[in-house]
Amino acid sequence: MAVSLRFIQSATKEQDAASKLLVRLVLRPDMQRLRLPTALVSWALESIGSVVHHSSATLHSFLGPFRFLAAMTVSPDSEETSSLIPGIHAATTKLVDNVMFTSVTSSAVTKKLLIKMSRNIALLNLQCTSVSLTRFFETVSVLEDTIDYLLQSLGDRDTPVRFAASKALSMIILRLDPELSHEVVQAILDSMKEDMPRSFADTDFSTVDALRWHGLTLTLAHALFRKSASPAQLPDIVNALLLALTFEQRGTTGSSIGSNVRDAACFGIWSMSRRYSTAELLSVDVADLRTEEGISQTGISAIQIVALHLLLSACLDPAGNIRRGSSAALQELIGRHPDQVSNGISLVQVVDYHAVGLRQRAAIDVAHGASQLDMLYCRALLMALLKWRGIGSPDVSSREIAATSIGRLCSGQSKPTLEPALNHIFSQLAMPGTDVEYHHGSLIALSCILDEKMSGGITRLDLDVDILSYPACVWWVFDQHCPLYTAYTPRSLRADLFSAIARVVTSVANLSSYLETEQFPRPAVMENVTTIVAGLVSRFEDSILQALPNLVRALISLHESGKSARPILDVSGYLTRVRTDASSTIHQGAGRAIALASAFPWLESIYDLSHQETITAFGEIIETARTTEWRVVGLRALLLVVESGPLESSMIDRLGQPLHAGLNDYTITERGDVGSLVRAAAIVCTSKAWKLGLMSDMSAANDLLLKDVRRLSLEKLDRTRIQAARCLRWKDTSRDGSVY
Repeated sequence: MAVSLRFIQSATKEQDAASKLLVRLVLRPDMQRLRLPTALVSWALESIGSVVHHSSATLHSFLGPFRFLAAMTVSPDSEETSSLIPGIHAATTKLVDNVMFTSVTSSAVTKKLLIKMSRNIALLNLQCTSVSLTRFFETVSVLEDTIDYLLQSLGDRDTPVRFAASKALSMIILRLDPELSHEVVQAILDSMKEDMPRSFADTDFSTVDALRWHGLTLTLAHALFRKSASPAQLPDIVNALLLALTFEQRGTTGSSIGSNVRDAACFGIWSMSRRYSTAELLSVDVADLRTEEGISQTGISAIQIVALHLLLSACLDPAGNIRRGSSAALQELIGRHPDQVSNGISLVQVVDYHAVGLRQRAAIDVAHGASQLDMLYCRALLMALLKWRGIGSPDVSSREIAATSIGRLCSGQSKPTLEPALNHIFSQLAMPGTDVEYHHGSLIALSCILDEKMSGGITRLDLDVDILSYPACVWWVFDQHCPLYTAYTPRSLRADLFSAIARVVTSVANLSSYLETEQFPRPAVMENVTTIVAGLVSRFEDSILQALPNLVRALISLHESGKSARPILDVSGYLTRVRTDASSTIHQGAGRAIALASAFPWLESIYDLSHQETITAFGEIIETARTTEWRVVGLRALLLVVESGPLESSMIDRLGQPLHAGLNDYTITERGDVGSLVRAAAIVCTSKAWKLGLMSDMSAANDLLLKDVRRLSLEKLDRTRIQAARCLRWKDTSRDGSVY
């Protein structure tokens, strides 16, 4: 006992060991005859009460005696230990109600011990055999107070406290009479209904307490795991779990809040699948369930609806642990209730626990594989990708992944499947109040749908869909929000909206050139498109520069096909503007250089510009531009010229000196070796010229560039050295068939 009392106030694990040793000691029959339990409980109660009056007392001097008291409430095995429960309960009530103890009860460890102690006393009330305790419980409303305290603790800010409260409630519900347990579960469901959206169509959780929803959902999950919830309450429980599976909030900084709620929902569905029979789940009326848009309730069971929601979560949820948890719950649901889910075994094999670990693979490959099993899965996935887990995601990469998945799902689909998705996209684009992020996602999705249709070949079924037979309705998008598409605000730039605009214009222009239709947008719409494109080519952001080459080629092809009376892109004046912009220290206007290089094959035939003069201008930019950024742009433009097709010998002779200047750029600024960016771009351009066989091995320019690349393959900077070595290896391999 002396050793235990010495370490019971320790700040380490010895405290827990000391409290357990004291409990084992006082429960010995010989120690009970010496009334040691009464003495030590009195000492512990005095120690707890004295903590608040000593400013120098630490939390650990309180936790040690409190751990001992909590352990004493587990299972008193004699009249003496049972007689100590009223005093311990009074101390617990005092700690909860008295504000003087806030300094110690605000700790998560203390609150967890309070919950454990209250739970143990409530369980004693339900299975009491001691006469003295029976009289005590008849005079004090222990059970009601404990349940009320635990319900309040479900919204605590500390996760361990919510875990302890939910587990304690489920243990109490299990031992209550059926009527009382039904009332407690109904109270939990009613608490969720207070803030629950009316339907999946307006799942707005912005005003909901995410911490409380986590505690309530976790309590339902524990109750299902112990099968203490009545089967008659399954419809309300399933509704609550399905809504919790889509719970999402955004913090003030844009961070995601609510993944723990979805995790608890996965545990709840897993527990329900494991503990309740197929007949009990099939007895749930599908009409009582609220489902997401795209999930039809006609002719399917409640088990199939739950499986559909788990599929959406496993493929599209932004958190990896939720995708894996949903996959595990889906496997449990299909395994425990065979022949209730369409293509159940195949679905489990596709939505594999390991396959959904990577979000890109889950949203694209796994979703596409599941969509091939049943049109029910395809429609549900397609509509879910148009919501917050798809094109409404907060980050650019997630929206691009969702758009790619939408394109793959729409490929080869008929009008009944494709038309609702297209209508939803158009409705999002037509809403003035839609977020910029949603606009970006909708535009990228529209572009991916058109690109997939074009790459797969347009069939007769596609001609039944308005968007493919009449591209004018897609051009109409740019008639609705022209101010949005020309306002380069910081938020629009962060959302990467303008690269999406460039991609959509490219896709629609390609489609318009391909289809033989007489319908074309009004001149006013094309004027807006011209304004939008002019704004795009005046920018310098890398995402826009990457999208410009395809945009320029598509617009020129549209003009050549006769669909556009005059070129939408006016490249004629770009050469002079590029030379002027490159001489300044501002990066603005870099897109004109990229557009000019992209239109290189058509410069003389359409725009009356000289090829020789254009290459000379790019060479001047590389050699004389004042900023590193412009020299990189000049090399990127020169690379597009090299890739454009066969060049005349006089043009090829003009490539050597600019590339030599780029390979020898060692500009050093306060940012460091910024010239390495120029050297890297020059290596890429030189490698492409060699691969296309533009330079003769016997020419002086080729020898000069070969010496530069060999030198760069030995330089200090890793990235540049590796790029140069790869370029040199390809050159030597192509020349003599060996690598040294």
